[in-house]
Amino acid sequence: MSPKLTEQLQQDLTVITRRELDKIKFVNQNLEHNLQFRFSFEVVGNKELEKIDSYEKLEKKVRRGLETDIVVEYQ
Repeated sequence: MSPKLTEQLQQDLTVITRRELDKIKFVNQNLEHNLQFRFSFEVVGNKELEKIDSYEKLEKKVRRGLETDIVVEYQ
């Protein structure tokens, strides 16, 4: 999001994102269901720029991390 993203801002954004995602509900036949969302972020410093030199590679890395989290959760 920003090359100057502080750890505190990162935590604040995580809290806000979770709060907003919790507001999204699925309604079917007048029944409201809570949904489960996963979100992730990746901190890319100068060292990682050589390995992650495109948005596609960054997206692939984030998706792979989310997939791993889901697999671990359901084991």
